[in-house]
Amino acid sequence: MTRHLPFLLTLLALTACGSVSKPEPQTGADTPWLTLVADQAPDVSTLDGQALSDLRAVILTGTTGKTTTTGFLLTLTGAAAYSITGPSWVTVKPASGTLKSGQAALTMTTTCPKTPQNYLGTLTITGTAPGSSKTTTQPIILICNAPGSPLPYLYPPVTSAELGSTVSSLSGKLANLSGGKGTVSTLGGTAIVNGLPVAGGATVRNGDLLALRVTTSTQGLTTVAAVTRIEPFTAIFLASTRAVSAPSVLYATPTSLDFLNAVTPQTVTVTRSSTLAAPTVTGTCAGIATVTAGASTSTTTSYTVQPLAAGSCMVTFTSGALHTDLPLTVTTTTVTAH
Repeated sequence: MTRHLPFLLTLLALTACGSVSKPEPQTGADTPWLTLVADQAPDVSTLDGQALSDLRAVILTGTTGKTTTTGFLLTLTGAAAYSITGPSWVTVKPASGTLKSGQAALTMTTTCPKTPQNYLGTLTITGTAPGSSKTTTQPIILICNAPGSPLPYLYPPVTSAELGSTVSSLSGKLANLSGGKGTVSTLGGTAIVNGLPVAGGATVRNGDLLALRVTTSTQGLTTVAAVTRIEPFTAIFLASTRAVSAPSVLYATPTSLDFLNAVTPQTVTVTRSSTLAAPTVTGTCAGIATVTAGASTSTTTSYTVQPLAAGSCMVTFTSGALHTDLPLTVTTTTVTAH
């Protein structure tokens, strides 16, 4: 059975070498077409350094009609090998291979069409170690602009959002649109104009308020993205989910024991979450069977169950607030105490 590496997701990073992968928000002077409205309450649970580091997205920029290759450093702490798949418009090399100290140098190559266009897709990244694997996803964006076009505008991101929730960016006032108006084209989310959602192809005008809305991932610490274009301008909105603690588990294998005309002891393995201590043993089996703890790891403990006399009883394993019951039946009348 394949186990999961719980630590790969939070330490996964794709870092650009010599190219912008996570552009800083541009100021109004740098992007005069969009200016954030003051005194807004952001859709942000926490916006500290750790939350920002949980944002995972690759943002590529290219020139219309040109091919661009960007270098990246992949980091997968704890993994020995990796594989990456992505949309058809990006070529990742090498798409799989081994990791040295948890890292590998990659390139991503894209070719922009002759007309300005945005692309949004998903990178699926798997890290493997002997007997273990972990797969995660992150958005990849390609902005194809004509020479001299403004840099993409990055809305202040939302972090630590609830899983599967709807979140919106701050609103920005539009200005300097060619002819005073433009057409909105949005990928990965919904454009919100003057507080109302609009479909692709809607017309906006100078003075309108523009925001982006997304539905967050149902996985913890996972980023989604929306990108909108009002030619020649582009804006991006990223939102990541909060960390999710796996529920604690405690269970016995097998789930019951039957001793039928046999005095041979049987072994029970109790599996628990790594955050739980080794279980304590109680129950109603005094005089019917003994339960002796054996080898133990951070997540399992084995127990030897020795029948003593005919009867039925219950063995209870308890750790923290959890417990699991093991029904036990001894039907032989020839058992002698050991």
